[in-house]
Amino acid sequence: MTSTKLLYLAVFVGAIALVVGGANVLSAQAAPEGTLIGWCVDNGTNPYIYLEWGSHPSANSNGLQKADVSPSEDRFWGWLGTYDTQRSYTDYSISRGQTYWYRVKYRPELPSNVIAVSCPAYPTPTPTVYPTPTPYPSLTVWPTTQTVDSGQTLTIYAYGGTGSYFWTSPGGSQTTGYGQSVSFWYTNNTGSLQTYTVAVTSGTQTQYATIYVRSVYIYPTPTPTSISCSHNISYISSGAEVRLDATGYGSYFSWNAPYGYPSIGNGTPFRTRFYNSSGSTQSRWITVTNGYQTATCEVRVSSDVYPTPYPTWYPTPYPTYYPTPYPTWYPTPVPGVAIELTHVGRNVTRGQSGEYASVIAGGNDTLDLIVRVRNTTGNYLYNVVLTDVLPAGIYPIAGSTTVNNQQVGDGIASNGINIGTLAGYATTTVKLSVRVDPSAVPSWGSATTSNVMQARADGIASKSVLFRITLSNGTSVLASIGSVATGVEDALIPALAIALVAMGSYGAYTRTNTFRRRASISEIKARVGETANFSR
Repeated sequence: MTSTKLLYLAVFVGAIALVVGGANVLSAQAAPEGTLIGWCVDNGTNPYIYLEWGSHPSANSNGLQKADVSPSEDRFWGWLGTYDTQRSYTDYSISRGQTYWYRVKYRPELPSNVIAVSCPAYPTPTPTVYPTPTPYPSLTVWPTTQTVDSGQTLTIYAYGGTGSYFWTSPGGSQTTGYGQSVSFWYTNNTGSLQTYTVAVTSGTQTQYATIYVRSVYIYPTPTPTSISCSHNISYISSGAEVRLDATGYGSYFSWNAPYGYPSIGNGTPFRTRFYNSSGSTQSRWITVTNGYQTATCEVRVSSDVYPTPYPTWYPTPYPTYYPTPYPTWYPTPVPGVAIELTHVGRNVTRGQSGEYASVIAGGNDTLDLIVRVRNTTGNYLYNVVLTDVLPAGIYPIAGSTTVNNQQVGDGIASNGINIGTLAGYATTTVKLSVRVDPSAVPSWGSATTSNVMQARADGIASKSVLFRITLSNGTSVLASIGSVATGVEDALIPALAIALVAMGSYGAYTRTNTFRRRASISEIKARVGETANFSR
């Protein structure tokens, strides 16, 4: 009995020893050799957890596990999908302030050490404390309203605020400004009261002033009444004066009479002349204006020449003989005289295109009268007026007057034309075309007359220049001596006799003319030669 108990006791003690010894062996074999470590990498925006671990010699796997709650049981662990030879891992699936547990399973019964890693949450920011701004006094403007006249200067003041002021005054003489006060004015000519706003800003405060501006007085535009020109239709002869009157609103009347002499004028009555040598009655239209309305009058001008309806005779186109021109007389220049005149001309009907010191003309011939006006000083001449005093029987052709080849209005043969200002040493050329009336040409022989051009300007005396025109119908005293012998000795005495008879008649004729001079023997010989040459 005793030995059986001892045997059971020995077996029990041995069993206990075996159990205890076996437990120690298992404990020693389960101790892992690899160690898991890890930490949070915080880059400020996307933090992550980095893990590293070693291997175990008896491991058949090296799987990494993660638990996001306290891992008291295996059911909280999850595999992170690593492979056997992997020894590091980066976990991006984390949140700030959250703790995560990690371990490595070498075998199901051999886990590594367990580590807990977390990334800290953002700290609560400390609020910035801003000092309470120093309050500024209230901004005021004075005066807040004001009524002024158009153009009247006003001054507005500002008080309070930060002490710095900026002004705006749209529509004013000064639209912006700085300072405690600003001065400006408004203009109002609308005929009614206008309102403007002025603003001043100081810091964050703005105040306004209202300005009422009275308008300047606007005089109403007068309603003009109509004007009239009388007589509405007038009948005059060529060269006769016509008088026209204007009535109606206004005291100032301006006249325009194309082809008249004069062609323009002011006031009432208005007097002018019209010339008509067309062979039929012509109508001329005169307008008058007062600045608002215009009225028109008609003047019907009868012709002073009615041509004979037979074919016009043209001379045989032999070379035209032009006598040797007498030297043109020019007055001796006087110191201080500022205008110099040069007068030339040509017979357009006889085909002349140059410029000559004198011309020969017959009935119905057209002549160009040319005068050059030269300023002989270095100073300006103002209001230079040129007037043509035409001889009897020679009439101006309407619309033919030119100044430096530019057509101007008629009037040079009546009141003259104003060619304006003449610069120092400058020259202006004026041309007028005229027609020779057949009644002015002697039926036999010739007559000499002169055209006179006059020029005047402000501050100087007028100047004149002559241009000689010989009027001849083209007949010859030698046309009837075809039967005279052609020998020099035989023909001389009869020719001189006939010439003496002719020149006796010529002397009687010329005594009635302006020049009233006797013909000398040398003139008789010269005129016999001229007549013979002219008649060839």
